[in-house]
Amino acid sequence: MPQGWQRLPAAKRQSEIRENSGNLYTLEDLRDRTNLSLNTLTKIQHRQVAVDRQSLECYFSAFNLTLNSSDYSKINPDNVEIRHKVTIKGQVPLDSPFYVEIFITGVIKAR
Repeated sequence: MPQGWQRLPAAKRQSEIRENSGNLYTLEDLRDRTNLSLNTLTKIQHRQVAVDRQSLECYFSAFNLTLNSSDYSKINPDNVEIRHKVTIKGQVPLDSPFYVEIFITGVIKAR
């Protein structure tokens, strides 16, 4: 396990105690502190998906920590899953994994 994941929780908790009345930070609080998107914050916290070094630096610096090379793992390009974008033209069957049901709320006024 990278060393950063041993230092970060303690620094984050100290910050919560000092600057947030002891309350845990919400994702929105973390977004405001780090200027990172909620999606990126979730990736960092779950440690399942790779993120760029700059995002990690922003996250660490929000808690007055410096990101060191021992704080993260470099990914092996051979183990990276490549996802392809699929462009769909026209209608898809209702049982398709690409089917998205959209609900529109509101009132339509007659002319």
